Amino acid sequence: MGLGQNVTVYQLYSSSTGNNCVVTLKHENAGAYYGTATGLGAGIQAEGGSWKKDDGDYKYYAGPVYVYASGKCVRFWAHYQELGASSIHEWYHTSTYGNCG
Repeated sequence: MGLGQNVTVYQLYSSSTGNNCVVTLKHENAGAYYGTATGLGAGIQAEGGSWKKDDGDYKYYAGPVYVYASGKCVRFWAHYQELGASSIHEWYHTSTYGNCG
């Protein structure tokens, strides 16, 4: 899932462990944002559970964040900060529950 134009969020699942994970990656073509510590976050939640998040100032990626969710649906959360000449734009996304199993 793209967030803004400079990051992509990946949600992955391991059938051998029952773990889901999420990572938010900056694109190499993100210009000055790539390699510069800016606000970036990744989070994941199993249905009925609490959020697990990694949100801070990162140069390349946030996460991975893991949750055990065998037999449950999961959703992910992402954050990305863009620093403009005179403003800061915060991008947030929370997915719907999916990837049930």
